[in-house]
Amino acid sequence: MSDSEYYDDEWESSDTESEKSYSSEERSDEWSDEDEPILTDIQTQLIGTIEQELDHPIHSDIPENEDEYDEQIMQELLLEEDEDEDPQTMPPVTQTMPPVSTDIQFDKPKDQYGEFSNLWDISNQKSRYKNELKLKLDGRNWSSVEEYFQSQKYVTLGETGTKYIDFIRAANTQNKKMALGNQKSGRIGGSKLDPKVPAYDAFTIGTVIRSFKDAGLKPRSDWKTVKLAVLTKAITAKFTQNDDLKSVLLSTGDKQIKQQGSKDDNQLGIILMNLRARLRTAPVPIMTAPSSSLLVTRDDAESDRDFEIRKAFSERAYILLSANGLDQPGAILVGRCYLNMAKTPGVSYDKQITDIIDYVKANI
Repeated sequence: MSDSEYYDDEWESSDTESEKSYSSEERSDEWSDEDEPILTDIQTQLIGTIEQELDHPIHSDIPENEDEYDEQIMQELLLEEDEDEDPQTMPPVTQTMPPVSTDIQFDKPKDQYGEFSNLWDISNQKSRYKNELKLKLDGRNWSSVEEYFQSQKYVTLGETGTKYIDFIRAANTQNKKMALGNQKSGRIGGSKLDPKVPAYDAFTIGTVIRSFKDAGLKPRSDWKTVKLAVLTKAITAKFTQNDDLKSVLLSTGDKQIKQQGSKDDNQLGIILMNLRARLRTAPVPIMTAPSSSLLVTRDDAESDRDFEIRKAFSERAYILLSANGLDQPGAILVGRCYLNMAKTPGVSYDKQITDIIDYVKANI
């Protein structure tokens, strides 16, 4: 965000306050109710003349409906983020299912299939879903895929990054979270972080972004490399942690899922279709092994690091999938296979094991 954009936000805000300072007496000196129809006729004639000369109608860029304006800002922020991306540095997403003839279109969170949008607020759906929805990743609850995605840009940047993530999480709308994550305030620079929280009364989106940018904060250097994996992880968690949302995804059958206006070859839609295929065709199997104890013992000559990795993965697999039939020795076997795959590129196991490993990796 340039300095001129920032000060424009401040200047517009001060103008608004100046307009409010006019008293009713001052306005009454300038015109009366009887004069208003004349002024309206003059304005109408003037606008008509200008429209004729310009050969197109004059209209306002700001919708009368505040919700539409909010959605318009969201779309502008999304476009700004797309424009910043270098297509050559964004790893491609490979579609793993054949194309079909009919489409599922999604765009805004309030539309049909709004659940597929990263901006869909999972924490504010009590009127729509009876079951409590959640999105828990890295030991924390998140309000949306977008909030988690934007926060991960700064997760490796020490104390300053952690403080900035706190501001992203504190913002009370998803488009504010997106603006903070992209470090571009646009026309919402003067908006407060959360008007309902007195502690944030002094913070606007513009001032937060400016202060952290002045301190040298910018997204992590490997962001373009890891962003697709981060997005896939968050989407997978969203639809596997909530049966209601999983049902919505599976209800689309074999139809193509497409994000309207996508400029990245519909990567979000492809991630959703790939996840749908895994959820439909790869139920978690029941695995058995000779032992019945989850006591993970160290192998001969196994390093401390390898043992800790294998033990942690086995325990996570059991926590996630024991209710689906994965027994304790099966979880130990999964941990061993995961370690072997990590240390020996090219080694493979049957689909039952790899499906479980992929699921656990997406929910670590």
